[in-house]
Amino acid sequence: MKFNKKLICVSILAGTLAACGGGGGGSTPTPEIAAPAEEAVVARVVEGRVVDGPLSGAKVFFDTDGDLIQDDNEPSVATDADGFFELSLATAASGQTLKLVSIGGTDTSTGKVLPDMALVSDVPASGKVVVTPLSTIVAAATTPEDKKSVLVSLGIGGTVEEALAKDVWALAESGDEEAIKMQTANQAISAVLQSATSLIDTSDESSAAENATNVIAALSAQIVTQAAAGADLFDKTVLATVLEEGVEAYAAVSEPDLVIATEVFAAVADSVATVVVVIEGAGNPTSADAISVATTIQNTLQTAVEEVATSGDAAAFETASSTTTLFADADASVTAIVALDTDGDGIINTEDPDIDNDGYANAVDKLPLDRNEYADTDEDGIGNNADLDDDGDGFDDAVDAYPLDATKNVDASGSSIIGLSLPKAVKLLETEE
Repeated sequence: MKFNKKLICVSILAGTLAACGGGGGGSTPTPEIAAPAEEAVVARVVEGRVVDGPLSGAKVFFDTDGDLIQDDNEPSVATDADGFFELSLATAASGQTLKLVSIGGTDTSTGKVLPDMALVSDVPASGKVVVTPLSTIVAAATTPEDKKSVLVSLGIGGTVEEALAKDVWALAESGDEEAIKMQTANQAISAVLQSATSLIDTSDESSAAENATNVIAALSAQIVTQAAAGADLFDKTVLATVLEEGVEAYAAVSEPDLVIATEVFAAVADSVATVVVVIEGAGNPTSADAISVATTIQNTLQTAVEEVATSGDAAAFETASSTTTLFADADASVTAIVALDTDGDGIINTEDPDIDNDGYANAVDKLPLDRNEYADTDEDGIGNNADLDDDGDGFDDAVDAYPLDATKNVDASGSSIIGLSLPKAVKLLETEE
C-alpha cells in the first residue's frame, strides 16, 4: 500500500524464553518455544484508501458514537485522486467502538460518480486500513468469530487485521492472487449493496447519505448472519433473504412507507447472483473486461433496480436485467465472459446450476469452478483433495485419525504428536499439560 510515512505509532513488543525440565536428573533443559510475540500499536494518524474501485473525492470520517452518521465533532477528510486519505485519530465515546465511514466519491476505474456509496471499516491497531465493501460487512459483525466467519465464507485466508490493511486494488494490479480473490469479492458485495441502495429513496439530498448508510448497515448485518451460518453468500435464495430482511429492517426505522413485494426482492436477487457469476468469470478485477462489467452493474443494472422499486413489475425487470440486455453493447471479450461455459455442457455459467459439472450444485460446492473439488472442510480456499490438512488443525491428514474434525487429532496409534514437526509437537504437549 502506498501509505504516507507520516504514521506515528508506539509499538510494544514482548516475548519470553523459559526453560523446561527434561525427563530425568542431569538431563539438559530443553528451551521452551515461546508463543508468537504480541504487538500493541497505538496510531496517532490513520492512513488508508477507499476502494470499490478506488474512490476519489469520498468523504471519510470517524464515527465515534456508533450511529455511522457524521456529527459536528467527528473529523473528516476527502480522499485524493487515487482514493488515499490521512486522518488524525479520534476517540470513541464511552461504550462505543470507533469506525471509519466513507460516503460518496467517484470510482476512478469506471468514472462513475457514486454519491450514495456508503462504506464502513473497523480501525486496525496498525493505523493502516482500506475501506471496502468487504470491510463494511466485517465491521457489521459484533464478535471476532463473526468477523472471521465473513472472511471464511468468501474463502479469504489470514487474519481480519491483515485483510483490512491490504491494498487489494494495488496488489491485484500486480497480479497477487489473494488480492484478486478479495477484490473480486469486493465487486460482488458491492453489486449487492448498490442494489439495496437503489431500492430505497435517496432522492432527497438532505437525507440521501443517511438513508444509504442505514440500508447498508441493515444489509451488512444480514450478510453477517448468513456468513456465520455458513451460507453461500451469493446464492440467489440467500440474496433474496438478505435483501428482503435487510431493506425491511431499514424501512421500519428510516422509510416506513416503503413497500416492496417479495417477488421483486427475488427478481433482484436472481439478477445480482447472475452478475456475480460474470464478475467471477472476468478474472482480475482490475482488468479492462472486469471494469467494463463493473460499469454495467453501476449503470444499467442499477437503473433497472430503481425502476422496479417504483413500478413493482418484476417481469419487466427480469427482461431489463437479463445478461442479454445488460451486456447488449459490450465488447466481444466481455460477451465471451457472459457466455462462458466452464464445463462445456452447453449451459452457460450464468444459467448453469453446476458450473464445473462435478455433480455438486453451485450452492453447496465450495469450489464451483473446479471440477476436481467440491469440499473445503477448513475453508482455506484449498479443496480437500489437494489440501494436506483438510480440517486445518495442524496435523496432516496422513497422520490425523480425524482428518475432517479440527477438534480431534489423535493419531491412529494413540499418540497425538506422531508426524508433527518438533515445534508443533512441543506446542501441543504444552497445551496437553
